[in-house]
This record gives sequence, structure tokens and C-alpha cells, in this order.
Amino acid sequence: MSKSLKSELQDHYQSAKLSEKQLERLSSLQKLNHQNEMVEVEPITELSHAMPFSKRMLPSWALACCFVLAIISLYLFQWRPEEPWPKADAIAAEVVYNHLKQRPLDFVESDFRKLNQSFVQLDFKLQNSALLDNFIYGGGRYCSLLSIPAAQIRSAKGIQGEYETLYQVDYRESIFGNLPKLLEGETSIVRYHKGVAVEIWVDKGILFAKTHSI
Repeated sequence: MSKSLKSELQDHYQSAKLSEKQLERLSSLQKLNHQNEMVEVEPITELSHAMPFSKRMLPSWALACCFVLAIISLYLFQWRPEEPWPKADAIAAEVVYNHLKQRPLDFVESDFRKLNQSFVQLDFKLQNSALLDNFIYGGGRYCSLLSIPAAQIRSAKGIQGEYETLYQVDYRESIFGNLPKLLEGETSIVRYHKGVAVEIWVDKGILFAKTHSI
């Protein structure tokens, strides 16, 4: 009995065989297709586990608060009160350092006039000030204050063996900054360093800095 057209077609395709080159090409196409599927699937898998972008963003009110805090911080920084005596601490630190060193004196002299005449290498003359009424001179040595030549004067030895140290230096505002001036009605200031008080003022064009035991 003759086969139907459908049966003949089926037998034909079943009996058909691919050559070795055709099989290799088919295998390569299958591998390439599999790799493309992996590339397409991986980003989707990663995104499926990631938090939506809208949920990771800060709430609008939090951003507004951060902005306001930044503005307030900037305002406070710009309007911070300035130190009226910007170099006072540096002056006190140097005076105390040399006060504690107690280096040998260049001149041992208790008379102010003679002591003044001894500092021949200075470009200024020592001055008296109303705040030195109780200072008893004992001698002096050449020194410097903030790199400006100065007279370092030591008091006579006290009852308990203590000394006071007095600095006098030509006052240069560009170097020493603004400091209280007695002739303008301002009062002296006091700064502390290593347990020693230093009184600072300007009088008659001279910067005075004197230690006090505390």
C-alpha cells in the first residue's frame, strides 16, 4: 500500500543526516545563544535584589535640614568674634620661656638710669611706666621678643628667692598686633602660660610685658 505524503515527508526528514561541519556550526550557535541569555539575565537578577532608587534617596525634609545647618554653620564661622589682642598669647609664651630659663645677666645694676645707659645696642631707650611702681631693678640682658631686639630686665631677688622678669621693646603694631595703650585710657591685659601670669601693655611707644608669680 502506498504511503501518504505526510508519512513520506516524515521518513525523509528522519533519514536526513548533518555533516560534521554542520554539527560543529550548530553546536557553536547553541553555545553563543546560551552566553547571550546569561548576559541578559544577570543584570535583571542584580536589579531584582537592589533597593529601588527612589527608596535610597534621602527624604526631602532631611535634605532641607542639611542645607539649613550648612548655612547656619557658615554664618557662625564668618561672624565669629575676633580676638582683640591676637599676639598676646605668643608674647606671654616667649616671656615665660625666658623667665624660667634664668640665663646670666649682661648687666647687674639696680639703678634705672645706669641700667638704661647700659643697653647701648638697642634702638630705643628704656621707659618708666605707672605700672612699674613696685618693680625693683636687679639687672638686664639683651634678648628679643617675636624676633624684635628687646631688653630683658630682671628684678631684685625676692624674699622667697623669686624673680620677676620685665620685657621692654619698641612697639611695632605690625609685629605685635593691637595691644592695650595706657595713654588711650586702656588697661593692661594678663595672659597665663605654664602657671606664670604675664601682664602686657603699651606705654610711651614701648611694649611692656612683666611676669607675676601666682
